[in-house]
Amino acid sequence: MKKKALVVTNQRYQGYSTFIAECGFEVHETLTPEKVDGYSLVHFIGGGDLAPALYNEAQSRHCSGVNIERDKKEARVFYMAKDAGIPMFGICRGAQFLCAMNGGKLIQDVTGHGMENHGVEIQNGKHFKVTSSHHQMMVPGGEGFKVFAFSSKNRSSRYIGGDEKEMGVSVLPESREVEAVYWKDTKSLGVQWHPEWMKRSDLGWLVVHEWVKKLGDIK
Repeated sequence: MKKKALVVTNQRYQGYSTFIAECGFEVHETLTPEKVDGYSLVHFIGGGDLAPALYNEAQSRHCSGVNIERDKKEARVFYMAKDAGIPMFGICRGAQFLCAMNGGKLIQDVTGHGMENHGVEIQNGKHFKVTSSHHQMMVPGGEGFKVFAFSSKNRSSRYIGGDEKEMGVSVLPESREVEAVYWKDTKSLGVQWHPEWMKRSDLGWLVVHEWVKKLGDIK
């Protein structure tokens, strides 16, 4: 019997659900579940920018597509999954959401990552190309996080915060641009790139596919 995964959406965008299904899960979609019991994975998808209130920052003029009602609904699901000990996985905005909910924050505007494929480096030193479509960046916080991937090289010419001031690359772990993070305490994995846009033969797809399969096995 396949393990069940909840994809937190009412948008009917199939790319995310297809990828989760390809990781071996039976997929169920809803933005407002009554409960999360019985799921082995909860997946948060991409979309517009988070409301900076989630990470206690003012909103920069660079923010776009903010949907506070969506943030509230997703926060409810996050706490349900956290309380139940269910692993969580986020792509792009979903990764940034998990970063905020785990005590981190976002750089509210960066360059060099909007619809530009680029290299990343994972823990074992492997480098490969990934898809990229974001203008904000995870700054992990809280305890027990581990960076799974960095950009192969820093690409942004600026790192703008909620006060419109330059934050600088030094706010990032090892002063490197973060691409994937795991938070042990909440069993949360955030991946900034889009594996669902990639070929199944691409390393950027294969690596995340393996991570998510392992994530679903965590008890």
